[in-house]
Amino acid sequence: MTGNAGLPPLICVVGPTGTGKSAAAIALAHRFDGEVVSADSRQVYRGMDIGTAKVGDIERAAVPHHLLDIRAPDQPYSVHEFARDAEEAIAAIRARGRLPIVAGGTGHYLAALTRGFLPAAVEPDPALRAELERLQEEQGVAALAERLRRVDPVVAADIDLENPRRVVRAIEVKTATGRSIREIESARPLRWRSLALGLSMEREALAERIAERAAGMFGGGLLDEIRRLLIGGYGRGSVLDRSIGYREGLAHLFGDLSRREAIAATATATRQYARRQMTWLRNRESAQWFEVGNNLEDKLALAVEDFLAAASAGN
Repeated sequence: MTGNAGLPPLICVVGPTGTGKSAAAIALAHRFDGEVVSADSRQVYRGMDIGTAKVGDIERAAVPHHLLDIRAPDQPYSVHEFARDAEEAIAAIRARGRLPIVAGGTGHYLAALTRGFLPAAVEPDPALRAELERLQEEQGVAALAERLRRVDPVVAADIDLENPRRVVRAIEVKTATGRSIREIESARPLRWRSLALGLSMEREALAERIAERAAGMFGGGLLDEIRRLLIGGYGRGSVLDRSIGYREGLAHLFGDLSRREAIAATATATRQYARRQMTWLRNRESAQWFEVGNNLEDKLALAVEDFLAAASAGN
C-alpha cells in the first residue's frame, strides 16, 4: 500500500480467510466514524450468506456496508466492475465526511484499489473455454497448468496453477493477443493514500479456527441455504460450484460426499485458500501485520490514528 501526499486516506483490513477482517473493520468504523466496503468476490452474491461469513443485519444497521448482495449467483462480476463500484462507494463515503474502510481478502480486488492494477480487458472466447473445460474434466487442472506452461511459461511461474479460472484466463489472453496477461494489465493513477492492516494467525491456530468455522456453517444452516439457492435455479454450473463450502455442500446434497466428508473437504479447501491469500498479500501488498489476539482492536486503532495524523500533517 502507498502513502502518496495530497491524496485522501483509505484504510484496508486485509488477510487470509478466518482471521476476523469483518469484525476488525466494524470495530474501526465505530472508532473512526467509518463505513465498510467489502472486497470479497463471493459476498457480492445475494443468498450466499452463511458460506461466505457475510455480516448480518445487526452489524449492517450499526455500520453501513457496501458491495454486499449486489448480484444474483448467475450474474458475473468482474474486477473492472468492482473497481468502478468500490470507487463510487468510497467517494460517497468521503462526501458524507466519513472514513472509508475496505475489508476483504480477494487479491485482485485489493490490487485494483491500492495499486491501480486491473486485469486485461480481453473478451472471453467461448470456444476456447469449452475446449479447456473439457481438458480439465478429462485430465484435471494439472493438464491446464501444463497447457499454460507451453503457451506462457513466464505467467505459469507466477500464477496460482491450482485455480482453473485464472489459468484459463491466462491462456485465453495469450491466445487472443499473443501477449502475456501480465504485459497488458492496466495501471491507473492512485486516488487514495492507503494503509493496509494485515491480520495473521499462527498456522495451526488458523487451521483450527477454519475447521470450527466449517463445522459451524454446516451446523448453522448452510445446507438449507444451498437448498434455497437450488430452488431459485442456482446450482451446479453457477458460482456456487466455484465457491468453497457451497461446492462441497452441493456434493453432499447430490450424494457425492457424506456430511462429514463435505465438512472436512470444506476445511481443507479453506486452509489451502488461506495459504494462497497470505502468499499473495505478502508478495504484492505492503501491509502492517498484526497477530490476531489480545488488544488487536486497540493496536489497529493506534496504527490508524498514526496514519491519519501523518496524512493530515502531510496536507
